[in-house]
Amino acid sequence: MKKIAFIFTTLFILPMVTFAAGPQLTPLYDFITSVMGLVRFAVPLLISLGVVAFFWGLVQYIFAGAKGAAAGKNIMVWGLIALFVMVSVWGIITMAQNALGVGGSNPPEWPVVPGVRFNN
Repeated sequence: MKKIAFIFTTLFILPMVTFAAGPQLTPLYDFITSVMGLVRFAVPLLISLGVVAFFWGLVQYIFAGAKGAAAGKNIMVWGLIALFVMVSVWGIITMAQNALGVGGSNPPEWPVVPGVRFNN
């Protein structure tokens, strides 16, 4: 078994070493790029949903009776927990990138909704 694995590895690696050709990562790179595009679109959307949930709970808390106040309070608490978790994970990832030196020299970008531009 070891002999077969050695032969297979040699036959697979030898042409790359001989011709100085690296493995083709284009499909993997394209997949990672498309996933990152989805994540960059999903993060602001999820944060917006957390804010909307908080304010929906606030409206229920203010305008509803005793039963609605408890439900509104519950929605507000879960909206705040969701916002805290999302922003904390984003901050932890940024700290890890800075600590490991993989974040680049650019400061982290704030999540924005794609296609929306604000004029200063």
